[in-house]
Amino acid sequence: MANPIKPTLKTEFIPWLLILLMIGAGIYFYNNLPERVAAHWNFSGQIDSYGPGQAQAIILPLAAIATYVLFLLLPYLDPKKERHGQFSKVYYVFKAMFLFLVAAVYFVVGLNGLGYNLPVGVIIPGLIGLIFIIAILILLVGTTGYSYIVYSREKKSLNN
Repeated sequence: MANPIKPTLKTEFIPWLLILLMIGAGIYFYNNLPERVAAHWNFSGQIDSYGPGQAQAIILPLAAIATYVLFLLLPYLDPKKERHGQFSKVYYVFKAMFLFLVAAVYFVVGLNGLGYNLPVGVIIPGLIGLIFIIAILILLVGTTGYSYIVYSREKKSLNN
């Protein structure tokens, strides 16, 4: 069975780069994070949970790899494979944005564990908000573009 969304170097470069950066940072974090590091922050940006440093160095890169593989497999499971061509660009952007968010969280948590006091309560919600804005813009532009194409085709067929 052929992949309805064919991955290429052009479409997969950013996800691969993010995963490789996380693996490289994971090696560094594994050797340099203290035994106990902050693992969770509440909405005020206050630490409310701690975890082992070496486990935190490994968990998010592995989760990013698993998510990436899931993104590669999901098109095979979709019953409407014939429509993938219309949405493949949005799918690539969504995949890259999601992995960017995972990588950003990973680097913020890792750098905080190394002693850099980054404002987690500002950075993470800001990144999530930015990704939502980008996603909404993509949906609006994509929907508008699709509507324009449908309208143009209908107009042409009415004129003929």
